[in-house]
Amino acid sequence: SVLGEIAMNDPSSDIRLAAINKLSQPAILERVFKATRNRDKRVNRIARDKLDATIAQQEQTQQVRTECETICIRLEALGRNHAWEQDQAEAKRLQERWQAVAAGADPDFQTRFTNALQVFQAAFDNYQQALQASRLREQAALATKQQLYNQAEGLLAELQSLDRLGNAADEPFIQRLTTWQTQWQTNQVLQDPSEEQQWQRRFEQLHHHLQNRLQALRTYHQEATALESIIGQAETLLNSTEPLTPPVVEDLQTRWQEISPPTPPVALFDHLNSRFNHLFTTLQER
Repeated sequence: SVLGEIAMNDPSSDIRLAAINKLSQPAILERVFKATRNRDKRVNRIARDKLDATIAQQEQTQQVRTECETICIRLEALGRNHAWEQDQAEAKRLQERWQAVAAGADPDFQTRFTNALQVFQAAFDNYQQALQASRLREQAALATKQQLYNQAEGLLAELQSLDRLGNAADEPFIQRLTTWQTQWQTNQVLQDPSEEQQWQRRFEQLHHHLQNRLQALRTYHQEATALESIIGQAETLLNSTEPLTPPVVEDLQTRWQEISPPTPPVALFDHLNSRFNHLFTTLQER
């Protein structure tokens, strides 16, 4: 290099200084620095300072490239493990780091960073939309469970208001119970296993109460029908003009006592028992 030769060998110190101040190539600066070490302190110092600045610039440029590469690699990896909330926080931290090196980043890195960020953000937006849809489905499933449970409680209240149920009278209740059970079993399962298990326990308990109440009402009907038959026979005997014999009256009482009243007491059976006791006393007096 001509400037290098001038900086090292020109007789004029001013010209040597002018030449060294115009040099910028590291290799030539290195030659000038070594050649002037013991001959020209001012030129040597300027060459050394320029070399140091060049090395520092090169190191800074490499550090920026290394940081850009690290940021892009980490940004491109986001979303792979589906840890979306954690990755979103990491994306924000990477953007902050990028701002510190963006001014010195190569165009290729700038494009790479922008593309990676857009890809992740689109994936994260899809995740949020899916999450919101899942939450809405969960809320709908929970509301349906509560609605079905309330319906079943209403059905149980209706059954508890009845004294007896028999023949074809129980068919509408059986149909409603079957429909409710089917709707419950086909309803969406909640995502929280613990909450789903609690609802299933509530369902099973209520279903058990409904079945027991239906069976109790059928039994009440059968027993009440048998007692009403005995009362009918007692009324027939009371209205008959034929003489009564003690064995006939005692047979009515024996058959009555063979039918055990339900526990706890039911108003229907208290009423029937009162009617029979009145008839039985009247028959005994005859």
